Amino acid sequence: MRIPFFVAVTSLASLLALAVACSSSTTTVVSGDAGDEEAEASVKDAGKDSSTKDSSTTDKDSSTGSPDDACFAMAKDKCGECCATNHEDGYTVVLEAVLKCACEGTSPACATECGDTVCKDPNSTSVPQACSDCLNTSIAQGGKCVQAVGTACQASEPCMTWQNDCVAHCK
Repeated sequence: MRIPFFVAVTSLASLLALAVACSSSTTTVVSGDAGDEEAEASVKDAGKDSSTKDSSTTDKDSSTGSPDDACFAMAKDKCGECCATNHEDGYTVVLEAVLKCACEGTSPACATECGDTVCKDPNSTSVPQACSDCLNTSIAQGGKCVQAVGTACQASEPCMTWQNDCVAHCK
């Protein structure tokens, strides 16, 4: 499936992390911010002499060899688009869940804003700004589609791989 348009999924990534944490009977707050890992690394490295470099390592050692590595070097929005391309099956799960919530049912989130475009033709390449804004709002924290999209993604291994292995690392 060709990706017709891009929904800002980098904000959804942190919400999916939160949804996973809150899906049990115990509520756990997950920030979804990679800064926590950086802070933890800073604490672990405190007191180490940063002026010396281990000659057995190179800058390439930080690469996993995954095509996703190129995504992580990009700005957050471009990283999200790169992840959608690299993990098309996973992103398609999100896209289909967003469109189902936004366009179908008794109270669709974006029927007015998207009714003449992506709700009629999911392969539409012309998406008005009002529609794009509505779709992104629907998956933002507190958005009408967060739960449905989170549930769909959690039930899909490709979607969770897209989320955990790529989008979650976009900065």
